[in-house]
Amino acid sequence: NYATLKAVENGAGMYFVLSYQNTSILKEDPFLSQYYSINYDIWKEDLVTYYHRLNDLLRDVQSKVIINHEFLNYSESTQTIRLPDQDELSRNLSEQLAKAELEAKQAIENAEIEKDAKLANAMVAIRTAQARINAYIERMEEQSEAVKAAYETLETSTDELLYIDDFEEPKESDVINALNKFKASATNALLEYSKLTYYSNQIQSIYDSLDGELQILKDALQGIDRAYLYTDAKTIAEAVEIPAARQTLLDAYKVFTKQSDATGFDVIVNGLYDKVIEKLTAMETKYDAFTFESLKTAGTYQPPQEENDAQAVAQDAGSSSDHVDNNRVVAVTYGDIDENRNKTAFKTFLLNYNDYVVRTVYDNVEYTIPAYGCVAIYR
Repeated sequence: NYATLKAVENGAGMYFVLSYQNTSILKEDPFLSQYYSINYDIWKEDLVTYYHRLNDLLRDVQSKVIINHEFLNYSESTQTIRLPDQDELSRNLSEQLAKAELEAKQAIENAEIEKDAKLANAMVAIRTAQARINAYIERMEEQSEAVKAAYETLETSTDELLYIDDFEEPKESDVINALNKFKASATNALLEYSKLTYYSNQIQSIYDSLDGELQILKDALQGIDRAYLYTDAKTIAEAVEIPAARQTLLDAYKVFTKQSDATGFDVIVNGLYDKVIEKLTAMETKYDAFTFESLKTAGTYQPPQEENDAQAVAQDAGSSSDHVDNNRVVAVTYGDIDENRNKTAFKTFLLNYNDYVVRTVYDNVEYTIPAYGCVAIYR
């Protein structure tokens, strides 16, 4: 395969040194003893196979010249990456599957490369989603402390306003100041909880998007014998447990707010708002009218324009370790050159000299190239 790729890359034929008879004499010659096992009869069938393989690739470019040669190293445009091979896909299988793994390797070697890539992509998508979800769960854990502190501040400001006249007649300015403090703490509490809900919704959205990838893995598990080697049972289990981790955090707020529904945080704040309005009415205090909806609107989290769920990840997915930049993925274009030196492309070969499958983008089209394989593109 390597020799075939080199022949395609250089527009060359293959060269063989063979002997038809008396090969045993060669070992006695000081210069020719390096040639052993070169008997024509041994290599005949292989030579025919190599010829047909190369001829199938180059037969229609015999009259063409190489007009372009480039390395498809990883870049923003090529996105050349290494796809996990069967050993990497099965790395986390438990020891009890070790014997079955050996049997499954042969099945993987014989499987179509499209199936390998499809399953590998599903694994990458799930691992990427896990990293994104875990990042949001960490944000939720941090945000929970902010919500707790904001809620405690809100309770304090509410009590100060409700009991402001317990001991002496307050000044109207004192009441207005206490009211402004309540409004600020209520808005902040709603805002902090709104952030928590936003992170939660992002987690649910990411998890919902995994349906297709999870189905690919489930189909492989339930399909032909030994197909489970394509999957990582631990990955599936962890992906299924992610919503449970999210729900655990929300359940904690059911206890914290003493509510049956953790999403009813605004109901709690609304109750405090009603008490404050009732108190102000009883005190006949003059104040600028405001509604709970205005508090809620002001306390709704609006993520920055540049923020998206991908930025919640600490650059876990698509790490540089997957990038291919070793000059072993090559694009060679055959075509014509006219008298004015204008080039016209006819056929391009994408060659992969690596011992693993790669995925690359060429002319805005994505291609999957097998190990020591090639893809032909007519232009």
